[in-house]
Amino acid sequence: MTGSSKVTGSQKLADGSQCMTVTDVVIIDGEETTVPKKMCRGKGDSGYRKA
Repeated sequence: MTGSSKVTGSQKLADGSQCMTVTDVVIIDGEETTVPKKMCRGKGDSGYRKA
Protein backbone atom coordinates (compact mmCIF):
# COMPACT_ATOMS: atom_id res chain seq x y z
CA MET A 1 0.00 0.00 0.00
CA THR A 2 1.37 3.41 -1.00
CA GLY A 3 0.00 6.94 -1.19
CA SER A 4 0.33 10.58 -0.22
CA SER A 5 -1.44 13.36 1.66
CA LYS A 6 -2.27 16.90 0.58
CA VAL A 7 -3.68 19.84 2.56
CA THR A 8 -6.77 20.98 0.64
CA GLY A 9 -8.13 23.65 3.01
CA SER A 10 -7.57 25.37 6.33
CA GLN A 11 -9.41 27.64 8.73
CA LYS A 12 -8.79 29.47 11.98
CA LEU A 13 -11.65 29.29 14.46
CA ALA A 14 -12.84 32.08 16.75
CA ASP A 15 -11.40 30.34 19.84
CA GLY A 16 -7.89 30.45 18.33
CA SER A 17 -7.74 26.80 17.27
CA GLN A 18 -6.81 25.85 13.71
CA CYS A 19 -8.26 23.13 11.48
CA MET A 20 -7.25 21.82 8.09
CA THR A 21 -8.72 19.40 5.61
CA VAL A 22 -6.24 16.78 4.45
CA THR A 23 -6.94 14.50 1.49
CA ASP A 24 -5.13 11.18 1.67
CA VAL A 25 -4.46 9.46 -1.65
CA VAL A 26 -4.10 5.73 -1.03
CA ILE A 27 -3.27 3.14 -3.68
CA ILE A 28 -4.47 -0.36 -2.84
CA ASP A 29 -4.05 -3.19 -5.34
CA GLY A 30 -3.38 -0.64 -8.10
CA GLU A 31 -6.54 1.40 -7.44
CA GLU A 32 -6.30 5.02 -6.27
CA THR A 33 -8.72 6.09 -3.55
CA THR A 34 -9.01 9.53 -1.92
CA VAL A 35 -10.05 9.93 1.70
CA PRO A 36 -10.65 13.42 3.15
CA LYS A 37 -10.13 13.97 6.88
CA LYS A 38 -10.24 16.98 9.20
CA MET A 39 -7.30 17.67 11.50
CA CYS A 40 -7.45 20.28 14.28
CA ARG A 41 -5.00 21.87 16.71
CA GLY A 42 -6.25 23.68 19.77
CA LYS A 43 -4.77 27.01 20.85
CA GLY A 44 -1.43 26.25 22.49
CA ASP A 45 -1.32 22.61 21.30
CA SER A 46 1.89 21.46 19.61
CA GLY A 47 0.32 19.10 17.08
CA TYR A 48 -2.80 18.30 15.05
CA ARG A 49 -5.20 15.46 15.76
CA LYS A 50 -8.05 13.98 13.78
CA ALA A 51 -11.38 15.72 14.44
